Amino acid sequence: MTQLTTARLHMRPFTLGDDLDLARLHGDQDVMAYMRGGAQSHAEAAAELAGYVACWAARGFGIWALFAGRAFIGECGFRLHPGDSHDVRLRFVIDKPYWGRGLAGEAVNAALGYAFGGTKISRIRAVTQEANPASQRVLERAGMTLESVFLGDRGTRLRLYAITAEAWTAPAI
Repeated sequence: MTQLTTARLHMRPFTLGDDLDLARLHGDQDVMAYMRGGAQSHAEAAAELAGYVACWAARGFGIWALFAGRAFIGECGFRLHPGDSHDVRLRFVIDKPYWGRGLAGEAVNAALGYAFGGTKISRIRAVTQEANPASQRVLERAGMTLESVFLGDRGTRLRLYAITAEAWTAPAI
């Protein structure tokens, strides 16, 4: 499974042994405030972790655990939207002490580079709450474009972004 290194991050696929780190991250109400379902229990985070591991095994892509030095700082990567085996979704979550440092953008760019350079993924989408401008900036800086704004199943306004492999690899003008 693919590990990535950026200027400040080491990204490796999650393993089942990462349950405590993921449970701590997913259990933080501030960190998970804009994620569907909000903060998770340890059992919910462990179930999510099992899905991350299974996706890597089945698809050759998934969610990476992010490290700055030895510190676990979050996650970034791809998962399939439930019910659609072709709808690849970008996800990123950064732990609160690391907010505002550009690490989410660094991870997203590395992940997109991997997806469009090392897999057969041709299009990636991401959803963020309209009330989360920080995530919108990360997606826009990565070259993703807004496709639609809609109401989610909990009445929350959501923004759907997308990018294609062709757009990712096109030279900047």
